[in-house]
Amino acid sequence: MCVMRDGNWKLVAAAFLASQCLTLVGSSAVQMAIAWYAAVEASSGAWAAAMLVAGFVPQMAVSPFAGAWIDRRGFRKAAIIAADAVSAATALALAVFLATSFGDMAALVAASSVRSLCAGVQMPAVQSSVAILVPEEALLRYNGIVSAVQNVAQFAAVPLAALTLSFGGISSAMLLDVVTAAVAVGVLAVAVKLPRVEATSCALSQEKAGLFEDVREGARYARDERAVGFVLASYGAFIFLSVPSGFLVPLLMERALDASYAMLAFAEGAGCFSMVVGGVVLAAFADRMKGVALPLGLITYGAGSMGVGLATGCPLFLVGLVVLSAAIPLVQAAVTAHLQSFVDPAMMGRVFGFMGSMYAGLMPLGSLLFGLLADGAPAWTLPTLCGAAVALFGVMFLPRMISSHRREAGYSK
Repeated sequence: MCVMRDGNWKLVAAAFLASQCLTLVGSSAVQMAIAWYAAVEASSGAWAAAMLVAGFVPQMAVSPFAGAWIDRRGFRKAAIIAADAVSAATALALAVFLATSFGDMAALVAASSVRSLCAGVQMPAVQSSVAILVPEEALLRYNGIVSAVQNVAQFAAVPLAALTLSFGGISSAMLLDVVTAAVAVGVLAVAVKLPRVEATSCALSQEKAGLFEDVREGARYARDERAVGFVLASYGAFIFLSVPSGFLVPLLMERALDASYAMLAFAEGAGCFSMVVGGVVLAAFADRMKGVALPLGLITYGAGSMGVGLATGCPLFLVGLVVLSAAIPLVQAAVTAHLQSFVDPAMMGRVFGFMGSMYAGLMPLGSLLFGLLADGAPAWTLPTLCGAAVALFGVMFLPRMISSHRREAGYSK
C-alpha cells in the first residue's frame, strides 16, 4: 500500500481510537437502553423480532455499497463523521419524540434502522482508515489494543445505560449518545488527519464503473484472492458457530445449571474481563503471535466452547466461558489485521463492507436457527459440536498462516 504517513502516526492513531471509543460508549448505552425500554414497554415477541431485524438488516444491506463508495471517493473521515452525526441526530429526534408523547415502538424501530444504516457506513470507513493510519508491522498490536479498549467501553456502557434509564428515563439515554458523538466528532475533525493514499491502477480503472459494478468487482476480488476469501469465510463461520456459546449462554446456564440472576451477572462480567485480558495479551505479544494469532484464537475458542458444553458444574462452565472469551479478541484482531495488511487499497472498503454484512447477517441468523434448535436438543450439544467445528477451522488455518508468516519474514525461498 503506497501511503504518505508521517512520523507522528502513533499520536494520530491514539486520537482516532479515542474518538471511536467515545462513540462506542454512547452508541452501546443507547442500544442497550432501547432494547431494555422496548422489552419493558412492549413485552412482545413480535416487537422484539422487529427490533432485531431493524438492528441488523439495514447494516447488512448497505455495508458493501458504503464500502464501494468509500473505495471510489476515499472520503473515509467524512463518512465516519457523517455516520456519527446522523446517528446522534436520530437519537436526539427520538429523545424529543419520547419526551413529548407516549412511548411508540414504531419510532424505536425506525431509529434502530437508521442507526443500523449508519453502522453499515461507519464500519468499512473505520477499518479502511486504520489500514492507512497504522504501519503494517503494527496492525496486529493496534487491533489488540482496540479490542481491549472497546471491551472496556462496552462494559462501562452497561451501568451507564442502567443509571440514565433509572434516573433520567429513555430521553436522557438518547442525549448521552448526542454528547459522546459530538465530542468524538470534534476529536476526529481536529486531531486526526488521514494520510494520503496514492491511487492504484485498479482504482483508476474503475472510476467509470457504477456502484453496483464496484460491489460485484469487490466480490470477484474476494473470490479470486484465495487468502482474502479464506479469511472472510473463516470469519463468517466463526460468527455463525459462536452463537451457541456466546449469545445463548444465559439459556444454557439456566437449563444445565439452574443459574440465578447473580450467577448470570457474574458470568457476564467474567467473560467481559476475559476479553479485555485477551486483547491486552495480544497487544503485548503481537510480534510473537503474528503467524499464529488467528488459528490459536480459533482453537482456543473451540476448546472453551466444548468446555462450556461438557461442563458438569458451574466452576467448569465458568472456566470454559473465560477461555472462549479470551480467544475472541485474538480472532477478531487477527482477521482485521490480516485483511488490512493484504487487501488491495482499492478494495479495502468493499472487503470490510462484506465483513460487516457477514456479521450483521450471520449473527441474527445463527441466533434464530440455534435458538430454535436449542428448544429440542440437549443443552450441551450445540456449544460442544459448534466448538469442535471452530477448533477444526483453527487446525486447518494453522499451517496456512505459519507458511504465510514465513514467506513475509523471508524464510522461504
